[in-house]
Amino acid sequence: MTESVHSDTGSSASRSPSPLEKDTVSLRFHDKFSYGDGDIVLASVDGIHFRVHAFLLKIASSVFRQMLEIPRELSEGSDDPIGLSEESSVIAFLLNTIYPAETLPIPTKFPFVWSVADAADKYDMPRVLDVLRIKVACSDYFLGRPLKLYGLACRYKWDEVIALATKRTLKFNISNPAYMADLEGLSARDLCALLSLRWKRKRSLL
Repeated sequence: MTESVHSDTGSSASRSPSPLEKDTVSLRFHDKFSYGDGDIVLASVDGIHFRVHAFLLKIASSVFRQMLEIPRELSEGSDDPIGLSEESSVIAFLLNTIYPAETLPIPTKFPFVWSVADAADKYDMPRVLDVLRIKVACSDYFLGRPLKLYGLACRYKWDEVIALATKRTLKFNISNPAYMADLEGLSARDLCALLSLRWKRKRSLL
């Protein structure tokens, strides 16, 4: 996913930049998340920066709340980036979910959803996980890949999605080698639970 970015060059070209501006002039900022009144800068692993509001991060994430309550070094300014290990597309999804908006972001493809879910779990952002749970359960793309969906739902204990995915697997012969990779990604406990539920559902249809 390609994110729109711009270089932060200051509001006026007629004056000399301050030392702080000189440090940030070459930073690439995300077009949407570069608020002029933002008081914190996050940096993605692929070099995109996000100037956002600390109070929203504190509300949405206990991890960020604890992190931001730690006093920063006296030599650090509010524009000194806090480096994160996630890519910009993942950070943008997290921010799109916690910032007030008319529409919620729509996840696409399993690798991206896994990355977002892992980040939301890491930073303790329950709203993001709730949005993912609702969105994947309503998506033909994800419902059409029930074994992958089952693995995701088991990882985050989405019981209603587990039930939905399990029912969908009845249409598939999971002993087919094509599904081996999906099955190998399951824990032994989740695999046994899947086989047991499939057996019970099939027996009830006989």
